[in-house]
Amino acid sequence: MAATAQQAAVRLARLGHGGVRLSQLMALRIDLFDRETTRALTLRHPVEVRPPAQALAVIATELDQTLDAILPVWTASSTGSNPLCWTAFGRRADGRDVLLRVALPERAPGSATIDTAIAIVIPLLRPGVDCEHAATSLAQDLHHWIAADLDIHGQRRRMLAWRRRALTRTGVVVPRICTPDAPHVIGVAPLAGLPLPQVEQLVARNDVAALDRHDIDAPTAAQRLIETGLERLFIHHEAPVDPRPASLVILPESRIGLGDLGAAEPVSRALEQALPRFVRALLSGDPARLSSEAVVLFEAGPVADAAAYASHVTTLERRMRDRRDGTWFERALADGLAAAGMCGFRVPADLLAALRWMTALAASACRLDPAVDLAAITQRFMMRRSIETLFEAPDSHAIAVGLLDEIEPLATLPRRIDQLLSQATAPQYRVPVDLREPPADRAVRRDQRRLIGVAIFWVGCAVLLLVPHPAADRWPARASTALTATLWSLAALSATGFVQLWRRSA
Repeated sequence: MAATAQQAAVRLARLGHGGVRLSQLMALRIDLFDRETTRALTLRHPVEVRPPAQALAVIATELDQTLDAILPVWTASSTGSNPLCWTAFGRRADGRDVLLRVALPERAPGSATIDTAIAIVIPLLRPGVDCEHAATSLAQDLHHWIAADLDIHGQRRRMLAWRRRALTRTGVVVPRICTPDAPHVIGVAPLAGLPLPQVEQLVARNDVAALDRHDIDAPTAAQRLIETGLERLFIHHEAPVDPRPASLVILPESRIGLGDLGAAEPVSRALEQALPRFVRALLSGDPARLSSEAVVLFEAGPVADAAAYASHVTTLERRMRDRRDGTWFERALADGLAAAGMCGFRVPADLLAALRWMTALAASACRLDPAVDLAAITQRFMMRRSIETLFEAPDSHAIAVGLLDEIEPLATLPRRIDQLLSQATAPQYRVPVDLREPPADRAVRRDQRRLIGVAIFWVGCAVLLLVPHPAADRWPARASTALTATLWSLAALSATGFVQLWRRSA
């Protein structure tokens, strides 16, 4: 399979820049292809020494600059791998730096190229996948995603919406647009931070000094990554088509910056209603509830078997319950989608984009902080979101239903209290006691010992100053003055240290 996938990737690359982009987009359909195939299809666009001629022509026209003025300020290589949208740093006529994203519609593949690309990858489908339905689904997604790639106007509109709402919520920073309303160009002010993959490398090397230099706290950044992903789904109701970690920037104070919104998949109304129920079921830990809510997310085909898929979800949840390493999420998502296909369910495009988005962020958060509590972060976010939506409820009944959903964990409170009382009244009940001194108390004791030492030294200096020495009259005047000045300096230094330690210990 790997060799066949490599050959298919080579054939797609021969279709030109459009074939390269189609290969990248088809690799996102992890419900249709296995892991080895998606890895082979994820081609990277060759790094160009200078921007394409089409990009330069568009920029020179829209920004009213000459090619001679544009060429010297461009970097030698591109920062993106999308051959239809070229991204690089430039400089405006007023001297300000700008990160430009240039859409190249003339490189977009036509219907014939898309059909040829689909025919190349059809033999690589997972076993049991309906080839006819897969070809139709791929054609719809590829046409839609290519159009979203080139929709610069839509990206500008969504970026403005983020800037109006994001800063007042989880602290997400979206760059400011700083170019005219050009049809194929969007320019933003670069964010002064580190890309997420670079921060992950610093954490993997345990380079605390570099993280401190950039004022980044890895656990805080991990928590905010999850909040950012949930906010994009539940507040802005969208998910990126291609969730690239490099588009996320970690700013000072561990804030999250969305350097490039890119193409996005809007979340349908049906998924808006089903996804919160699925998240609550996942947090509840109830396998039966999780299975029933997971089935609702998918589109049932003519031979869908809900019972078989519910059984698979229960088995997967039990097998993966205690495994939270960096690749757990990708494996769980791939297994769940593969089982959905085998059980006759179809994966909507918005659901697939949402799952890819949250899976990528969860994996990155675990790499930043292996101890991150994803469930607690998600639960807090969902509680806040539920309280906000209560004000939008149409009637009192809807408000009551929403409140009951939120206080459902309280239903188990009496049982837990009874269990605690039974343990406390048991004849062999033991209370664990930790007799070790806390680190804060040890630090206070250490400061107190230093305080006593400095106080003794200070008293000694005072005695030397007050008690006259028998041979002081026979010393030269300069030596006596120098000795006195030295003793007074030591006394002043000791007094300063005494005051500082006294403040710390107090």
